[in-house]
Amino acid sequence: MGEETSGLNSSMNGTTPDHTPSDSHDPGEIRHEIEETRAEMSETIDAIQAKLDPQRVKERLTDTVREATVGRAQYYAEQARDYAEQARTKIEEVATPAVAAIKDAAHRVEEKRHAHDSGLASTQHPQKPGQLKPISEQVVVVFGASSGIGRETATQFAKRGAKVVVAARSEAGLLSLVETIRNLGGHATPVAADVTDFAQVKAVADRAVAEYGRLDTWVHCAAVSLYATFEETTPEEFARLIEVNLVGQAYGAMAALPHLKREGRGALIHISSVEAKRSFPLQSAYSSSKHGIIGFLDALRMELMRDGVPISVTNVMPAGINTPFFNKARTKMGLKPMPAPPIYHPQVVAEVILHAAEHPTRDITAGGASKMMIAMQKMSPALLDAIYSRAGFSAQQTKEHKSQDAPDNLFGPIEGFNKVGGDFSDKSKPKSISNWLETHPQAQRAIQSAAVAGLALWLLRRRS
Repeated sequence: MGEETSGLNSSMNGTTPDHTPSDSHDPGEIRHEIEETRAEMSETIDAIQAKLDPQRVKERLTDTVREATVGRAQYYAEQARDYAEQARTKIEEVATPAVAAIKDAAHRVEEKRHAHDSGLASTQHPQKPGQLKPISEQVVVVFGASSGIGRETATQFAKRGAKVVVAARSEAGLLSLVETIRNLGGHATPVAADVTDFAQVKAVADRAVAEYGRLDTWVHCAAVSLYATFEETTPEEFARLIEVNLVGQAYGAMAALPHLKREGRGALIHISSVEAKRSFPLQSAYSSSKHGIIGFLDALRMELMRDGVPISVTNVMPAGINTPFFNKARTKMGLKPMPAPPIYHPQVVAEVILHAAEHPTRDITAGGASKMMIAMQKMSPALLDAIYSRAGFSAQQTKEHKSQDAPDNLFGPIEGFNKVGGDFSDKSKPKSISNWLETHPQAQRAIQSAAVAGLALWLLRRRS
């Protein structure tokens, strides 16, 4: 009791047991301090809540991830550059000896082939071992020579010094051609013949041998055409195109082969069309006949290779050419037909034919449009179907009316068109860059090699 009283008294006197006296505080000041403390605590709580806000947390996490991703990407990019450099070094290490080995092997193969050809020629034809003769030393048959491509080709052969036998159904066309050639100082002999009669075709080959002693090159140009939908084409018309354009080509090879074999070398040059690879609307029969040419030439070529007979077999595929062919064609369109643009001069085809007569060539196009269409056909035939189903009809028609009953050369010759050019000289191209590449294969290979090397370099740079 005494201790409690003493403690109470001490409190009232401003003292505490075992403590020193403390300063007195005004109640107002105490409240102020309390309010300040509460404000500070509120700010702290707000700061903590701000730091824990989901949106800000997400933003901070995104920034962190982005920084980490960029850093990792930079790391991988550096690694990729290192790998690309290692790969390039490895490719060079492997490719250099491989290319050298391939060149060496090709050189050895060429040496063996040359030795084989030289050995074969030494027993049969020591003067010209295993090679096609220069045009100036050749005897050439051009079948289908009365107009167009054939007429231009025969003239160019004669200008280069070849002795030429020209054949076609139109005797008047042949006589005028021979006169032209002789006026140029050349040698030419006309033989009227129909390609659908093998006896007449054989007579042309025999006449060449009888007149000039041998046969070196056979050029087969003869063809006819029909412009009509398949439903409008009669069985007789379809069969006629196959007979002239395909069977006639086979007859030509059959007639020429015995003489070429006897000579021990030579060239079979057959003119098909870009339509041997890519059909056009309104030409079902024509396209069929041209497709067939590839089939029989490919088979013949392999048989000659097996027998070791050095006879070159060439398929020439022209684009649209400005010749009287379109004036003479039968049409059921009601309009005069024309070659699908772009159109080329007949000399564009004659150039590649003369090239093939001296340089063995398997397939060759005439006119860049032909090469382009064949390439597109390989990449996307469906795309060309869509294009030609819309534009292929009008592209083959002029605005000039032509009756279905107008004269045509489907079943017999018609006169008045014994010339080289047709009615589209103002639209035809006299030259073709594609032709130059076709007739300069070394330049073509160099350009292709440069393109491949450029692509490889671009890929390596892109990887790095």
